[in-house]
Amino acid sequence: MDATELEDLVAVLADAGWQRVATRYVQQWGPSGERYLTAVNDAMNRIDDQEQRRGLERVRYAQQVMAEFMAWPAERVRQLQAQQSQPASRAELNLRLREQDKALAGSPRGGV
Repeated sequence: MDATELEDLVAVLADAGWQRVATRYVQQWGPSGERYLTAVNDAMNRIDDQEQRRGLERVRYAQQVMAEFMAWPAERVRQLQAQQSQPASRAELNLRLREQDKALAGSPRGGV
C-alpha cells in the first residue's frame, strides 16, 4: 500500500467530478441505463438465435467490466481500511515488544 493511496482514493470518491462520472455511468450502463437497454434491445431484435446470444453476451460482459471498473475505488478503500484495522501479526508484536524492552533497558529507569 502506498502511503497516500487510501487518502487519494477517498478524495477521488468525494470529488464532484467522480460523482458526475459515476452518475453518468449509471445512466448509461447501469441495469436500466440507456445504452445498456439499447444494446440489449438491439441484440434481441436480431434474427439468428446464435447471433442474439453472442450479442447479449458481449453486452453483458461490457456492463460487467464497466461495473467492476466503477466499483474499484470504493472496493479498494474498503480493502485498505480493513488492512489498517487488522491487528499486527504475532511476529510483528514480538518484534515491537523486544524493541520496547531494549529501549527500556537503555533508559535511566530501565532494567530494574
